[in-house]
Amino acid sequence: MIGGVSLLGGSLAIVLSACGGNDSATHGFVYDGGNPDSGDDQPGDDDDDDDMDATTGDGAARDGSVGDGGKLDGAADAAKLDAAPGQDSAPPADAAPPQGLNCDGIVTAGEYGDATHQYLNTTSNQTWYMAWDQTNLYVAITTATASEAAVMYWDFGGSGATVGFGYDDVTPSQLPFQADTILYFKDGYHDYRLANGTGWAAAPSGVGDAAYKVCDTGASSTTRELVIPWADIASAFGGTQPPTFNFLGYLESPQGYLYGMAPGDNPGALDAGGVPWPHYFDVQVSGFNGDSPFDDEK
Repeated sequence: MIGGVSLLGGSLAIVLSACGGNDSATHGFVYDGGNPDSGDDQPGDDDDDDDMDATTGDGAARDGSVGDGGKLDGAADAAKLDAAPGQDSAPPADAAPPQGLNCDGIVTAGEYGDATHQYLNTTSNQTWYMAWDQTNLYVAITTATASEAAVMYWDFGGSGATVGFGYDDVTPSQLPFQADTILYFKDGYHDYRLANGTGWAAAPSGVGDAAYKVCDTGASSTTRELVIPWADIASAFGGTQPPTFNFLGYLESPQGYLYGMAPGDNPGALDAGGVPWPHYFDVQVSGFNGDSPFDDEK
């Protein structure tokens, strides 16, 4: 239960909370120490062991006035009075943290917010969901077999790479931004990688910790959910919620067939890794949940 379950940020575990239909169930998580080439189920080609290493605002600006002749007219005005002079006020009433998010591999109506937090790829019929709070990023994907990987590239404003990493024999040759983080997640395996100035660092040895969750109801299920702390992936902002970011994503089969792109205007199919990917989403974060993650396609 996101918001109801404590996410451990310090200790590392090799067994991932499974997040099936019953939150108390467990799912065996196999982590091979940053070498996902050691089995058919693992991503990557042969370059996992390359010798590569790897200020935010809270968006709750205080306007300093109540308005309406000094009369309180609701929760938003009352929140402005709660802050001492020179300090940020409480987030506005419409910027509440995500409510009801439950990492169980099932997306319910409104779980990730309204329709602005959803994106449908009309070509292959996958729906992406995204929400966040000051601690974590939350992603879900439906209508995509959980045994096939989802890959997301992120630009949090740090120095990054314009060439991707070779997961499942797909290496994006031209990204539309300087990516500083990659997320890779599917049933039974997940990792992330950080750019290090010369390429991509190896996956951290603690990616199976309890704070980074991937939840589904089995390899053949068609919905997965992800929870990952900003502290793991937004190093450009000291591991805190970033004020802005860019991202793109796609799904891929073990044979390297790409589908479900977000944005959907990027190329898919078998040869997509070798052509430019010009499109991405630009997000301006505002407090909790804030801006629509899918509203501003570039």
